[in-house]
Amino acid sequence: MPAYAFHSPRELLLYLGFGLLAGPVAATYIRLLYLAQDIFNNHWKVPRWLKPMVAGLIVGLVGIFLPQVFGVGYDTIGRILSGQATGF
Repeated sequence: MPAYAFHSPRELLLYLGFGLLAGPVAATYIRLLYLAQDIFNNHWKVPRWLKPMVAGLIVGLVGIFLPQVFGVGYDTIGRILSGQATGF
């Protein structure tokens, strides 16, 4: 992990803003996650064995364009933190 340098106390205001923004974003993410789960489980009437196959197909298709979704992500996180990320 690269070294971090604290330059000014004003940076704390930025971090406070990020922290205050993270709460509503996380709550919205959780609500959308539960909504997707409800739709997938209750409103999509297909055989139960077909759902994992469809999910695997979706992940595979996404992985063609974003291979970062495969694996645990340590390499991707390391590149982002070191400034080597070339885009997604």
